[in-house]
Amino acid sequence: MFSYLIRQSARQCSTGTIVGKLPFMKFMRMGDFLTKKEEITDTPPSLYNWRKSLKIERDSMLASENLWLSGSRQLNVFLDIYGLHCPDEELMTDIVLYLADNCVDENAQRTLKFSWTSLLLAQDNARDGDFNLRYVKNFLIRPNEYFCDSLIKIYESNRFDRQTMLNKLPRDIKDKLEIKYEGKWIKCNVFEYINGLSEDERNGLIAKHGDKWIEFVIEELKKSKKVEERRQNDL
Repeated sequence: MFSYLIRQSARQCSTGTIVGKLPFMKFMRMGDFLTKKEEITDTPPSLYNWRKSLKIERDSMLASENLWLSGSRQLNVFLDIYGLHCPDEELMTDIVLYLADNCVDENAQRTLKFSWTSLLLAQDNARDGDFNLRYVKNFLIRPNEYFCDSLIKIYESNRFDRQTMLNKLPRDIKDKLEIKYEGKWIKCNVFEYINGLSEDERNGLIAKHGDKWIEFVIEELKKSKKVEERRQNDL
């Protein structure tokens, strides 16, 4: 059940089944979460609520795992709205740091960073089990709530702009990002190359390669990279 839930959550998040809105309203301190229209299977709040049932069973590792799944998936859903996909935890951290430094008020920057650090700690505890359930209850739950609520506030206040973030992120970081272009997930360097093409150049590629023109561009960029690597090795 648990491994199935993880796989299903990852699939739904990566396929972008929720577009144009975050999947739940702000956290309610009492009772269950409220969704905007109806309950969505395996959303961040459902994972969080499952954590509540696990807490009753006194399983701190699984409770921590679902705190991590809840927060990290909320981040992925947030990014999916803007046509972005984050494939690894290190890149998630870089994006959260960007959001904290550029998309929230100054007095909230440290708290947002701390809440993400707490989620990483929950992930570690899910693997290692170093903390008991009392620690999870008192130190890891509220940061999860704050983190997810912060993403909702950023979204609702329209303070995030994809291109601005791409302009500010260092090359080695943003090259890990995947960007949705014409329904396909492509690497950031491919996206920027395509954006740099003139309309005539793009139309020429489409005329020559049809609906496979993006794949052609990807392969050509791979070839160029290999040539450059060989040239550097020969120096």
